[in-house]
Amino acid sequence: MTIDFTQSTANPESRCPLTGVKGELRRRIALEEVLTSYNRWHGIEVPIELKSKYFLQDIFEFESAQSGLRWYEPSVPGEADFYEFLQDSPFYYDAMSWDKSKALEVLQELHAKSVVDVGCGSGLFLKCAQDQLNIRGLGVEINPKGIEAARRQGVRVITPQEFEKCAASHDVLVSLQTLEHVSNPLALLQDALRQSKARYCIIAVPSHETLLGTLNDPLIFPPHHMTCWSRKSLQELGRLAGLSLVSLHYDSLPIRQFNRLTLLNRNSQLGFAAHWISLSTGIIRYCIGRLLFQRRYLSRHSILGVFEVKSEIP
Repeated sequence: MTIDFTQSTANPESRCPLTGVKGELRRRIALEEVLTSYNRWHGIEVPIELKSKYFLQDIFEFESAQSGLRWYEPSVPGEADFYEFLQDSPFYYDAMSWDKSKALEVLQELHAKSVVDVGCGSGLFLKCAQDQLNIRGLGVEINPKGIEAARRQGVRVITPQEFEKCAASHDVLVSLQTLEHVSNPLALLQDALRQSKARYCIIAVPSHETLLGTLNDPLIFPPHHMTCWSRKSLQELGRLAGLSLVSLHYDSLPIRQFNRLTLLNRNSQLGFAAHWISLSTGIIRYCIGRLLFQRRYLSRHSILGVFEVKSEIP
């Protein structure tokens, strides 16, 4: 798809990446707000060469009532230069994040003997699976620096092109914080399931049902994320991919993180009234979660789904 970077209005025909159904425009995020947010949230300034490549117009957020998925336009994913820039942020990468720890628990519960991690990065999750659970691991990664770092740890990592020729089968396919980075997540998942021949699948993605849905962290938007998920959209992804849901899990939100994140959101250029509406929404969600034991309202960022492969992959 060719994107016209000179347009100042939303595409009225924008369609859901999962179902192809036309979406509804939720909001428009000003380009200036996105750029200044990198400094406020992550302490880094976007260099001019990245501005001229990735940041050329306002961002439009759409949502499908049918699938529950949110997506963004223009949908231009970041390349190696963008992710090298993000490495300068002290808040960007959590080496042993909640989703990795939870996925290790699930692997143990499933008595898995082998796992393939699509989008494995530097291979830390696979290294833990090998060392702690004695699970045979294979990583798939496109970033040469990530591949090199994983191999230095003794983790076997291959490129997507090499994965296409891989004949080995694995017990579990893992995709942690990967699907939101691509424009066609269903196709990526289906291809990975065919190649891995896995019996189970673990998927973690950012969720707009959590506090994340009330914030304006610029990493929610392109060129970092193309989509934002919910319980409904993750279930729809599984249905379309021929998977049966086993369980869903949300990450935790300590009150100290809640305070820091809402403070960052307060300092945005949304305006006084808009900030307090956003903050009030976050507080209400947090209180409802405490009262009703709704884990998604007490979650900071992510949802993790465990699926069983029930039918032949479409």
